[in-house]
Amino acid sequence: MATPALAEFGSDSLRAEFLTPSMAGDMVACIAVSEPDAGSDVAAIRTRATRSGSDLIINGHKMWITNGAQADWACVLVNSNKSPSHHRNKSLVCVRLDEPGVHRTANIKKLGMHCSDTAEIFFDDVRECQR
Repeated sequence: MATPALAEFGSDSLRAEFLTPSMAGDMVACIAVSEPDAGSDVAAIRTRATRSGSDLIINGHKMWITNGAQADWACVLVNSNKSPSHHRNKSLVCVRLDEPGVHRTANIKKLGMHCSDTAEIFFDDVRECQR
């Protein structure tokens, strides 16, 4: 689920860094949308990306992320501008999950679907360069 948006809208450098290795089976991806206080209501998410020069600084908390415990990178939904519309201030950002400031929980214990890991991912001042 993380790769279609990247294939359609990502820059050539992002596709080379994330899409090609994912399609070859060399990297595992996840999509990080849901949050503890928002569920899957994208209008209510709080994770944000703010500009610092040409970089983005990401802060927030994602929950129930399928493949989150084993993924190499995430396609993270963030609030990226101050648009008054909660549906027009969103961006997807590719984040390597070994970056400083990224913290993951072990697999969340669930009643079912034990074959699919689900994790919490925290982003604390994660710096991503714009590509």
